[in-house]
Amino acid sequence: MKLYPLVKVISLCFVITLASCTYTTKLADKLLPDADYNTLVVKADLAMHDGQWAKAAEFYEKAGQLKPNDLNIKLKQAKAYQNDGKLAQAFNTLQIIIDAKGGASDSKDSILQSAKESQMKLGFKNEATVTQVEEGSQPQASSDQSQVEEGLIQEAIEDIPPIPEQSLTVDEVIQNPEQVESFVVAEDKGILDEVNAWADAWADKRLDAYFAHYVNGFSGEMANPKAWQLSRKNKILHSKQIKIALSEIKINNLESSVEVVFKQNYESGSYQDVGRKTLEMIKVKGRWLIMKELFK
Repeated sequence: MKLYPLVKVISLCFVITLASCTYTTKLADKLLPDADYNTLVVKADLAMHDGQWAKAAEFYEKAGQLKPNDLNIKLKQAKAYQNDGKLAQAFNTLQIIIDAKGGASDSKDSILQSAKESQMKLGFKNEATVTQVEEGSQPQASSDQSQVEEGLIQEAIEDIPPIPEQSLTVDEVIQNPEQVESFVVAEDKGILDEVNAWADAWADKRLDAYFAHYVNGFSGEMANPKAWQLSRKNKILHSKQIKIALSEIKINNLESSVEVVFKQNYESGSYQDVGRKTLEMIKVKGRWLIMKELFK
């Protein structure tokens, strides 16, 4: 029996199958030329709708890699960064749009104008005096806006009535040791009241009251207090309905301050995270204010 014709037939079938697969792929590319790009944009838009800003920015970044000249995607990516409180990334992305070269068109002019307006709303200076912000740093807000925000914070602090100072003399402690216990309980209650009020102001988006729970000059992990306040303001105002639940609260006495450790459950739209938060608080004019904040 001769095998040569059979081998020839099998080889021919393989070539036909391979050619068919190649043709199908090319046909799919013609029918759906931007399938990957469109999928990424849809995922990014859904993440934006759900308030998952970091995830949205990541999808927009990947979509932008497929179409580097799509300035509208860059504009959406900058918005995601801004909502997530990442102002440096938002600034740099907007600057890419402003610096983009190419022929003028009504669409590009509209996107360019939106990019410039977004920079101004963030409190950045006029583009003629702006220099590129280094990655990881925070751009300075305009002096007028900073003065307004600082004034509002100061007014909020001044409007809150001071809590009377409590103190015990050495003789009172020796003669009435039960007073020590009541004094500590009262102090703990004052601390817990401040922490709960801080969480309520955050959830209700009452920014003046929220900022008033921090010591003057608090900057968190930002370069300066103004950058921190602007970052928190953008993050809070652009979040959907916020729900915060605190549990497992423990108060540790330090040398000149207290450390409040608790489990924090945060929800905003479909986004949720749970972790341990530590607040180091110090008493200022009868109020326990936050001087350090850590979440992990």
